[in-house]
Amino acid sequence: MKNESKIRKLSLKYRYLLAELQDVRETYEEYYDLFTARVMSLEEQHKTLIIKRVSNNNIKDTIDSTDITETDDRHGVPTRERVFKDMYSQIAVKTHPDKNGGDEDLTRIFRQAAKANKSGDLVAIVNICSDLEIPLPPLRKKHVKIMEENILDVQNEIDGVTKQDAYIWGEADEDRRAVLEESLVKSGVPMDKSEDL
Repeated sequence: MKNESKIRKLSLKYRYLLAELQDVRETYEEYYDLFTARVMSLEEQHKTLIIKRVSNNNIKDTIDSTDITETDDRHGVPTRERVFKDMYSQIAVKTHPDKNGGDEDLTRIFRQAAKANKSGDLVAIVNICSDLEIPLPPLRKKHVKIMEENILDVQNEIDGVTKQDAYIWGEADEDRRAVLEESLVKSGVPMDKSEDL
């Protein structure tokens, strides 16, 4: 019973963090365009090359997770794989494009499940099962640990995006932006020397 409560809480936390990640990514994209335009303006104004220092680090579209494989001593079968396989198989029965009568929503869910299965995202698989009213197999403490790691991966991705120069600049007030821009200009290379780079 305690694991069920923990799994429910982790599931809700994961859904919240995914919504947060989507919001942060969208905000970052808006800030990046504005930031790039501002940096280019600063370069022109100060005859300094700054843009080399500023890069649009690729935001991962997938959430990587640690692949934890543990063995069930009674059967010698990797537990994580069996749990994923069982849940994924039940999801596929309901959502596979060959079986869902052309339902685009179910096909989208199938793709999400395939992506989660491939990346080892147990929380996503659990959430899909829950959404489709598929009963969950018994999940143990080791599964809760995998779910916690999945959540940590999403949090780390959010943190990575919010630490980008463009995001920091976009969130800053006018005074802080002025300080950031001054720092960028100081870190730039005079354009007449930029050819050496």
